[in-house]
Amino acid sequence: MNLITLSVKNIRGLPDLQLRLDGKSAVIWGPNGSGKSGVVDAIDFLFTGRISRLFGEGTNGISHSQHGPHIDHDLESAVVSATVQLDGIPNHIEISRCMAQPKTIQCSDEIRPMLDSVIELMRRGGFILTRRDILKYITSEAGKRSEEIQELLRLKRVESVRKSLSKATNHLKRQDQSALRAIEKAKADVNVILGDSIYSDESLLERVNDYRKTLGGGPLNNHLAAGFKDGLLPPTAVEESSGSVNPDIYLQVIQNIRRDTEPESILELEGVDNDLRSNLAILRDDPALQSEYDSLKLSTIASEFIDQSTVDCPVCGAIWEEGHLKAHIEGKIATAEKAEKVRSRIADATSGLSGPGRNLRAKVIYLENNLRAAAIETHENDLQILSSWRERLDFLLGALESPADEYLDCGLSADDVMNTFVPPGVVRVLDRIESTTQETLPQRSTAQTAWDKLTQLKVGVQSLERRQRERQSAEFDFRRSSILLSTFLKARDSVLEGLYSRISARFVEFYGVLHEDEKKHFAAQLKLDRAALDFGVDFMGRGIHPPHAMHSEGHQDSMGICLFLALNEEFANKRVNLIVLDDVVMSIDTDHRKNVCRLLSEWFSDRQFVITTHDKIWTRQLGQEGVVNKSQVTEFTNWTVEGGPNTHFPRGLWEDIEADLDQENVENAAFRLRRGSEEFFEGVCDALGAKLVYNSRMSRDLGDWLDAAMREYGALLKAAVKSDSSWGKVVDERKLTHLDSLKSQIFDQANAERWSINPNVHFTSWANFTKKEFVPVVDAFRALHELFQCSKCGGLLEKLPRKGPRQIVKCPCGTEVWNLRRKANSQ
Repeated sequence: MNLITLSVKNIRGLPDLQLRLDGKSAVIWGPNGSGKSGVVDAIDFLFTGRISRLFGEGTNGISHSQHGPHIDHDLESAVVSATVQLDGIPNHIEISRCMAQPKTIQCSDEIRPMLDSVIELMRRGGFILTRRDILKYITSEAGKRSEEIQELLRLKRVESVRKSLSKATNHLKRQDQSALRAIEKAKADVNVILGDSIYSDESLLERVNDYRKTLGGGPLNNHLAAGFKDGLLPPTAVEESSGSVNPDIYLQVIQNIRRDTEPESILELEGVDNDLRSNLAILRDDPALQSEYDSLKLSTIASEFIDQSTVDCPVCGAIWEEGHLKAHIEGKIATAEKAEKVRSRIADATSGLSGPGRNLRAKVIYLENNLRAAAIETHENDLQILSSWRERLDFLLGALESPADEYLDCGLSADDVMNTFVPPGVVRVLDRIESTTQETLPQRSTAQTAWDKLTQLKVGVQSLERRQRERQSAEFDFRRSSILLSTFLKARDSVLEGLYSRISARFVEFYGVLHEDEKKHFAAQLKLDRAALDFGVDFMGRGIHPPHAMHSEGHQDSMGICLFLALNEEFANKRVNLIVLDDVVMSIDTDHRKNVCRLLSEWFSDRQFVITTHDKIWTRQLGQEGVVNKSQVTEFTNWTVEGGPNTHFPRGLWEDIEADLDQENVENAAFRLRRGSEEFFEGVCDALGAKLVYNSRMSRDLGDWLDAAMREYGALLKAAVKSDSSWGKVVDERKLTHLDSLKSQIFDQANAERWSINPNVHFTSWANFTKKEFVPVVDAFRALHELFQCSKCGGLLEKLPRKGPRQIVKCPCGTEVWNLRRKANSQ
């Protein structure tokens, strides 16, 4: 799609503006505050229904409805209209959009289906680049950059699916972990009856068979709860007054708690706590350990392809000094292995605290519940102390569920942890409960105790079996979801890595055009990392770094332009030819701006650019390099709230001179010719790499630029003739020989007339010149100018490469090409 005409009514700072673009690239230049960006906003609104600069970070208090229309006008009068050319439709079509109905674009019904598909592409915003967008692409956080680029490349649906799968997987993971903790709690409840510190199926079966033997039953060959009482009869019923609490079991639990809280046991737990804290501190003090651990596998694979002489990183392509890369990878592996050891020690220490903690909590709950069930009258604070003990154990176990995130910050000191295992005064509580139990509850027979233990074990193991079934289901769902997510990510990464690899390669290629002196070692990496998109670039062969870590602001602007253009190639898909660049070279120096022109003219010659700038030099460079025709340059000046900008459409050097001569103003015509020729031949000398005589004042006039340009042109033309002769290209040789002859005539004529320019400007002899006398001077210089330009695109001929041996002279569009390389062994 190309833009033919643009009409802006009451949008931002533009009350009334009419531009005719004719599907060609155009430049709008003028000082800051002259309304240039209003054109960008109008184009943005026309094709997307919104003005991007009014949304996003830093736009709090700004609204589309209030700040989109011109400040003196309402929504209904704010309209952008355009004539556009769509591929496949021979006639131009009219479209418009009003601020009062921003979601609706007006057009004829028959072309709406085709237009809507293009508008859908443009609504993503990938056809406009502003200074603000450069920061978005280059310096934004990886997650934010990922969102922007995914939106541009229509990958949001892919990200939405990833988020959904990740959310489901994380939810199922939490369920699986919760089910696993429920199993551990159920095992702790069984351990209360068994009196064991660590649960095992073998110990359970052995103990059940012991109780069954006491009751006259045969042994079981499995530990399933349903068979614990098979073939058994209950012993003689106990007295009703004793209730459901077996004093033998209850007192055994108290003895087990005493065992668990002996000084030797607490001292061992204190050592485990210290080990956990020290390793968590290592992880906290060096966050890189975690990321290095995550990349251990990749680093290990990379190490297999690297030796002391390797300088190209097989992972990111960065260039290293010999020997440095191997040391770097070995260092990453060592760091990752250290992280693995730290993580392993944290896991062991966490288990070493949580296991005893769960067992102790289960016993405390058993005491608490049975104390109430038996209605034993003990000290009034004993139940409260047991309840408080359980709550402190709950808090400790909660902190141990995510030790890296919570343990050091949960408020529990080392002393607090030990007091959680053995609260002050708890020994006296146990003594009182033990004494009261012995005095209150009658003794049970050995058979009754065995029966009661089987009964309680059956309840506990049934709960454990239920928890295990729940965990089996949760684990199955989690694993299935993990496989689905992993498969999706592999498929996504396979596609996106190829996409991002193409974009990275294109970015590097474009950057090499802008910074030829850096391209030998320059590399870039656009890498998907889960939900983030990391972007790194090489710095002087010293490895990959974020763009704004080492590079200047001008380099960052260059990178922003290059990355935008690389993304645009993928986004536009040859359906959107329009690209808008809004003052994007602010920090780029003059030489590199010229290279930006080359990039646009040579690599994007099929695109229509609308470029705004306050820089007159770049405006001239855009014309000289064939990006825009001089007739497509519009100057904005003298902006006012009521009237907007004054617009001027420069006619070009020759048209202005003709206008002066029509008014018999030879003095002004001569001034224009001299100044215009100075600017023109300065550009020619730069394009051809012409050598100028050293001048300590660094001030040059037309003679300096013209002489150097003519000498270099003649030398290059002669070299091209000899090159074609050496290759036997007779037709090309004849063409260039004819051009050499024409060059001589034009040079002679220009040299004959050039004397008249400066006298006409600096002395009063201009009064002696008439229009008729000055026209031959103009004609001679016009022919001279045209000699250095392509007749098709109007761009300057340029010698390439700009550094090193001469190889070729060409124009931006490639119509004019001179080969400078001779055939080997030719004379």
